[in-house]
Amino acid sequence: MQNILNKLHKFTSAQEPIKVELASIDDLKSQMKSANADAIQGFDMVQKAESLFSKSLLENKRLLASFQKALSLAKELGVKPAIDDVSKAISQVETNIKEIEQMLKAVNQI
Repeated sequence: MQNILNKLHKFTSAQEPIKVELASIDDLKSQMKSANADAIQGFDMVQKAESLFSKSLLENKRLLASFQKALSLAKELGVKPAIDDVSKAISQVETNIKEIEQMLKAVNQI
C-alpha cells in the first residue's frame, strides 16, 4: 500500500510542473497573438495606403490631362494670366505625380 501511495505522490507532484508549463505555453500563444495583431494592423494600413496612393495617382494624371487641355486653349486664345496660372498648376500636379509614384514604389517594396 505504501508503494502505491508513493507512486501516487510522485504522479501528483509531477502534474504541477506540467500544468505550469501548459499555462506558460498558453500565455506565450496569447502574447504571440497580441504581437501579431499589431503586424496585421500594419499590413492592413500598408494595403490601404497603396490603394489611396493608386487612386490619387490616377486622379492626378486625369487632372494633368485636363490642365494640359486648358493650357492649349489658353494659348490659342492668348490669355497670358490663364497661361501662367495653368502652367503653375501643371507644374504642381507633375510634382504631385512624381511624389505619389515614389510613395507607391516605397509601399510596394514593403
